Amino acid sequence: MWTVLRTTRTTATRFTRRQNQTQTATAVGTTTLQPDRWMSSAAQQEDPRDEDGYSDSCTDLRHSTPQQPVNHFATMGLTPQFVVDEQQLKQSYKRLMTSLHPDKHTLKSQSSQDESHDLASRVTLAYDVLRQSLSRASHLLELNGRGMEDTASGKLVGACFLMHVMDLREQIDEANDDASLKKLWDENEVRSQQVCDGLAEAFAQEDFDEALRLTGKLQYWNRVQETIREKIGSLHDA
Repeated sequence: MWTVLRTTRTTATRFTRRQNQTQTATAVGTTTLQPDRWMSSAAQQEDPRDEDGYSDSCTDLRHSTPQQPVNHFATMGLTPQFVVDEQQLKQSYKRLMTSLHPDKHTLKSQSSQDESHDLASRVTLAYDVLRQSLSRASHLLELNGRGMEDTASGKLVGACFLMHVMDLREQIDEANDDASLKKLWDENEVRSQQVCDGLAEAFAQEDFDEALRLTGKLQYWNRVQETIREKIGSLHDA
């Protein structure tokens, strides 16, 4: 288990990378895919192709109109909500990427190949954002005009919460064995799940103030998780 933790990319790193990639995705644009088209039985079969060799599932992506901010839920054909059906998300990703695979466009013009590459990058970014709780919550807030700067999270969560985080960091610094670190890891997993449960309720009720506050907390719990992961790595590298 700990070997996996050492080699897994951190959520915080992914989130930062996704934020940097959003500008590129925005230039490509957003889509108006309808969720029910992905849930139909026909969607489970091979999509028919248009005159340019693209599957029907990519048609809306090709002819979508750019807007701000980019809507990753629409790109994947999902309803914009915090609770996501992971299986549906994976199926949408695989279906789109199959249609956009370079091998299916080798005989097309260079511009067509470039277009499929751009669309594939956009789909990959959307999938990466939506599969992670923190980036998904941040994206939902952005779509509702409540984007949060990373530096603002301290004000949102309050002084008592920040003191709790500082205490946890001290416990991590003092932990010198796998058992102690695993205990801290498991406890942090519980805290993160509790915040995610609260986020699901807040977004469902369109309580964006509460969702903003909880997203700030989730940022800190993710950082605590990363600190534990780094400590595990330092113990095993010593």
